Amino acid sequence: GAGKSSAMRVVVEHLLDHNKRVCIIDPKGDWWGLKAGGDDSSTGYPVITFGDFKGGDYQADVPINEESGRHVAELITTGNRPCVIGFRGWFTSHMTKFWVDFAKSLFHSNEGELYLVIDEAQNFAPKGSLSGMEGKAATGLHWTNRLLAEGRGLGINIWVGSQRPQKVHNDTLDGCETLIAMRTVHPAAREALVKWMKGA
Repeated sequence: GAGKSSAMRVVVEHLLDHNKRVCIIDPKGDWWGLKAGGDDSSTGYPVITFGDFKGGDYQADVPINEESGRHVAELITTGNRPCVIGFRGWFTSHMTKFWVDFAKSLFHSNEGELYLVIDEAQNFAPKGSLSGMEGKAATGLHWTNRLLAEGRGLGINIWVGSQRPQKVHNDTLDGCETLIAMRTVHPAAREALVKWMKGA
């Protein structure tokens, strides 16, 4: 509740105002509100919503499942289609399967400037050793970190957000050039931020 997602939304709205290609990865299903205006009489941004979102009164534009990652990536990389991909209520294994196929396809086929916003990044880059992770989790972490390490050369600019930086993989944090820290309560979370600042 410190305002992390709200601050990221301000950045995303700025990018959309300038007709930038934006894709938001939204594990909690909160970001559908981009489509809603600030009041009842206006509409928001013309983003495509894929997947599942918070609240029973909102239905995504396009339903997806864990097998849809490559196809959604193809849509994003072949035009300016700002979108939000929501995973509200998904099993972690299904979200990870989608992410592996999506991230791999994005890496291999993106051309031009793309802003990829990954909210709740600990879901895609969990802390731990690769050798200790099971199949898809390790592969998902690999593609998250590869996008961070090499994505800029492919035109992919990445924002990651997390309420729990102590649960985000160290290589993912190392791939971030700029840190915006909001209210951070837990000592382990503060320690993760201090380590980042000392290293940077």
